[in-house]
Amino acid sequence: MIRSIQKYKILILILISSYGNAEIKDNRTEELLKTLYNNEGWVVDNIKEGISLSRKTIKNMELTALMVRQKIIIPKEMYRVL
Repeated sequence: MIRSIQKYKILILILISSYGNAEIKDNRTEELLKTLYNNEGWVVDNIKEGISLSRKTIKNMELTALMVRQKIIIPKEMYRVL
């Protein structure tokens, strides 16, 4: 694991149990994204070796979202100054 510049890398995995029709899905998608980007409601389940695992219950959708967050270091050779 490379360590030099601290950045947050967020990977959000969503477990979906059922889908509706396309119109309902589109409305739900927008609502779901707003809910996921809101920092409220995330519960940290575990932190190990700098990696945190959190979950969030999505109301009215019977879904649980998972978020994996890790600080990473990017060496100077990997990015350029514009």
